[in-house]
Amino acid sequence: MTELETIIDRYFDAWNETDGAARLAQIRQAWTENGRYCDPLSDVEGHAAFSAMVEGVQERFGGHHLRRTSPIEQHHDQIRFEWEIVSPEGASVVAGVDYGALAADGRLQQIAGFFGTSVPAEVAA
Repeated sequence: MTELETIIDRYFDAWNETDGAARLAQIRQAWTENGRYCDPLSDVEGHAAFSAMVEGVQERFGGHHLRRTSPIEQHHDQIRFEWEIVSPEGASVVAGVDYGALAADGRLQQIAGFFGTSVPAEVAA
């Protein structure tokens, strides 16, 4: 497993961790202190704000979990990967793609999340 895969695994672990202290430990491993996360519903910066936002998502989607559904693509300090929220019964209820930037130490500096999967080039043209 690469360092990047470990960082992204910690990112997903944080999304799925229901214990606040354990979630903050995962966040500290994956994110810089001033890391920024934004999606159509959220825009937060820093460990505590990200943890609180995740807690709110967990309250809305009780019993669900987030998982990566694609390889992690990287060039330079830029990354992207797809994900989905899965119900306790195993059904995908929300899918999306995250685009991010890594800090010099390899941790996440920024993630921009989009709902829905990537649009194939022939559809976008």
